Amino acid sequence: MCALIQMFAAVSNTDVIGIKNALDEGADPSICSHNGDMPLHMLARIRSMKAVNCARELLSYGQSLSSRNMKGLSVLQVARRVGNEVFIDVFTCDDESDNDETCYYE
Repeated sequence: MCALIQMFAAVSNTDVIGIKNALDEGADPSICSHNGDMPLHMLARIRSMKAVNCARELLSYGQSLSSRNMKGLSVLQVARRVGNEVFIDVFTCDDESDNDETCYYE
């Protein structure tokens, strides 16, 4: 299977192993889907910890929550627009947080 197709299938199924395999086979994690979203933006629309774990995998490969889709929205802006509190809670931190391991900043 083409690495790009494998990437979008894995994102749609929130399959972290599939995402890792696609990345290892050369899939571009910053490629846009037909509606202009990158894989991280797609995951920001899915309200589950599986989506969060998939996003962490993409972030470990150098992707950024500040990446903009074709509409100019960052990953966290997409999450906020769809009300994805799980995603927002995991990837944003207040200034008093001491858990930098799971905190990302826009």
